[in-house]
Amino acid sequence: RLDPQSSPQQVRIGGQAIVDFALDLAATTRERIVTAWGSGERWTLRGCSATAALRQTTVVEYYDAYPQALVLQTYYENLGPGTLVLDCVIQNDLRLDATLTHPLGRPHDFWAFDGASWEWQQKIVFPIRPDTDYPGYLGQVASGEGGGIPLLYVWNWRAGLALAHLEMTPVLWYMPLRTDEHGWVAVSFQSGEPVYLRPGQRYTALRTMLSVHHGDYFEPLRLYSTLMTAQGWKVAKPSPEAYEPAWSSWGYEFNYTMAEMLGVIPMLRELGIHWAVLDDRWFDAYGDWMPRRDTFPRGEEDIKQLVDAYHLEGLRVQLWWYPLAAEDDQRAWASHAYALSQVIAEHPDWVILDEQGSRVRNNRHLAILCPALPEVQAYI
Repeated sequence: RLDPQSSPQQVRIGGQAIVDFALDLAATTRERIVTAWGSGERWTLRGCSATAALRQTTVVEYYDAYPQALVLQTYYENLGPGTLVLDCVIQNDLRLDATLTHPLGRPHDFWAFDGASWEWQQKIVFPIRPDTDYPGYLGQVASGEGGGIPLLYVWNWRAGLALAHLEMTPVLWYMPLRTDEHGWVAVSFQSGEPVYLRPGQRYTALRTMLSVHHGDYFEPLRLYSTLMTAQGWKVAKPSPEAYEPAWSSWGYEFNYTMAEMLGVIPMLRELGIHWAVLDDRWFDAYGDWMPRRDTFPRGEEDIKQLVDAYHLEGLRVQLWWYPLAAEDDQRAWASHAYALSQVIAEHPDWVILDEQGSRVRNNRHLAILCPALPEVQAYI
C-alpha cells in the first residue's frame, strides 16, 4: 500500500517530510543499457519540490536476466542559494498489507527475514507481530553487535517482497522493520547521519533492490548474492568441512575440566562428529592467551595432551579466542573479574582510545588493541 501523503523516496528537512516532488514528464527518459548485470532498461525520473529548493532524480533499472527485480537509486540536488540540511534520507518506504492477498487474515500476517545484526542471539527469521519494531541499524550498536546482511524479506504463502541495498562497502544506515498504526508492515532504508548540501551540490543515496518472490528467503538471498557477485564481490568458496557439525566445550560452560573434555570423545565418535572446540576460558586472561592453570595444571603440555588424544581418535580440535581484546583490571564478565593482562601492563600504548582519551571497550567491557599498529599485528 502507498500512503497518498507520503512517498517511497523522500527526505526530512527541519523535521518535515519532503514528499512533494512534482514529476517532470518532459525530463523523463527511457533507454536500453548494458551493465555488469547484463542488458536491460533504465528509466530516469526527475521532479522538484515546491517546499524545498531540491531536485529529486530517481533511476529505475530493469534487467532481462532478473525479471523479478528492480534496481533503484535516488539523487538529490540543492537548487537554492543556501546550504540544505537533510536530516534523514529515506529509500523505498513501503507498506505491506497481508489482507490484499488473504482478506480474512490480519494486515501483519507475514514472516520476515531480517539480515541486520543488532542484538545478541536475535532471531533473524520470525513471524511479524502487531508490536514488531526493529531498528535494523547496519552499523555497530552500543552492545557491540552490528553489521549483518543488508536485506529484508517479508512473505506469506502467496508472495514475498525483498528489499536490499547493493552497495559494495558497508553503510551506516538503518533498515527498520515495524508494524505501523494500521497494522501494515513498514520497511525502508533510512540514513543515520544528516547530509549537508551546498548550493548546486548533489547527494547520491543508496543503490537498492526491490524484488518479488514466492516462498521463503533462500531465493531473495541467492538473488542478492548473484547481483553482488556480478559487481565484483568475491565470495569465498566454502570447504565441505564448513557444513560439518561441531561439538563445543561450552556444553560445560566456563569451568570445564580435562576429564570432561576427554570423557566426551567416545560419544563424539558414536555420533559421527569429528570437530570439537576448546571454548571460552581455556586461557588465563583475555589478551595474554596462556593456558589457565586451574584447568590445565601443566599449561601447554596439558593442552597438547588433550589435542593429541582427539587426533588419535580421528577428531579435530579448534581453539576459541577473541582477537584484539584484552583485560585491563576493569570490570568483569560472567566468567570472572578482569585482572591486568600482561600485554596491557607492558604495552598500554597499544590500546585504542576514544575522543576523550578513555579506552574503547567491546561488548564484554574489554579494552581493544589497535590493529593498525605493526607491533599489535606481530603480537596477534
